Amino acid sequence: KISDIKSKLPHMLPSAKIFEKKIKHMGIKNNSIIITYSKPNLMGASRVWWMFKYFGHNKIAVLDGGVEKWKKENKLLTNKLPKKKKQKYVTSPDKTWLTTYSEIKKNIKNTKFLVVDARNKNRFKGIENEPRKGLKKGHIPHSKNIFWEQMISKNGTLIKKSKIKEKFSKLIKY
Repeated sequence: KISDIKSKLPHMLPSAKIFEKKIKHMGIKNNSIIITYSKPNLMGASRVWWMFKYFGHNKIAVLDGGVEKWKKENKLLTNKLPKKKKQKYVTSPDKTWLTTYSEIKKNIKNTKFLVVDARNKNRFKGIENEPRKGLKKGHIPHSKNIFWEQMISKNGTLIKKSKIKEKFSKLIKY
């Protein structure tokens, strides 16, 4: 797990220093090509992809359909772990991949950008309790909702780009 362990909130972005330290011990270099996947869906893999993008790593992709699709296609799997040799890894954070708490608070008043909440509709509406202890119900004022599962087809792959654009274009009419 790579996150800001000092934060009271789960899954918070670590500092560049912590990220570098963890990544170089995984045997990853700045020019490494990374394919990320997660089980049972693309959520974890997408988070890893975003984090690497934020820290300036551009050679990263999400395995569409994940390991489940890989297995169904009878592609090679192994239980052998690769040897990890400590590498040099230097981040180059791209701040455009992150919106800060203060920017979100200002946006509530001046609505300069659209905030999209990817949780399910009932969590967004505050009908359903949050699974994480201590988090309030509801959503950020003026935000819109598209549940992340709407981006996944029945076979576990991302829906077509045209369908994603269509779904987001409906939100933009605010």
